[in-house]
Amino acid sequence: MGLSGQQRKQLQSALIDAFPTTASLEQMLAFGLDKNLRAIAGEGSLQDIIFKLIQVANAEGWVEDLVRAARDSNPGNPQLKAIAEGLPNSGAETPLSIPQKPTHQVQTILILAAIPKGLRLDTEISPLLSLSL
Repeated sequence: MGLSGQQRKQLQSALIDAFPTTASLEQMLAFGLDKNLRAIAGEGSLQDIIFKLIQVANAEGWVEDLVRAARDSNPGNPQLKAIAEGLPNSGAETPLSIPQKPTHQVQTILILAAIPKGLRLDTEISPLLSLSL
C-alpha cells in the first residue's frame, strides 16, 4: 500500500504524537519490526527522522507494518488507531497457518528420472522396489 502525500503527513503527525522522543521511536522499530532507525533515517530532528522513516517504509512496501507496529506499541493513541483502521484487513486477523485435516486417501506419486546411457535401470531400482513404505 503506497500512501498519498496527505496520508504521509497524517502518519508523520501521529508518530510524532505517539513517540515524542527519538529513543521511543527507535525502541518501537527495534521491538516491533526488528529495524534500526539510525540505519534507516540517520540523524536529525525527530520530525526529519520520521519523515525519512515514512519515505523509506513507503518506498520499500512496509508502511502497513510500520503503522501496525506503532499502533501495537501505543494502542491508546487515537491518531494511530484511526490510521490503522484505514488499512486493508485492519479488522481481520489473518491466521499464520490453516490446520489441515488428516486424510486417509491413497496418494500416487510420479517420479521422473533421466537414464544415462549404459545404466541398467533394472539392477539399480530393484533394491528400491523391495522396500515397503
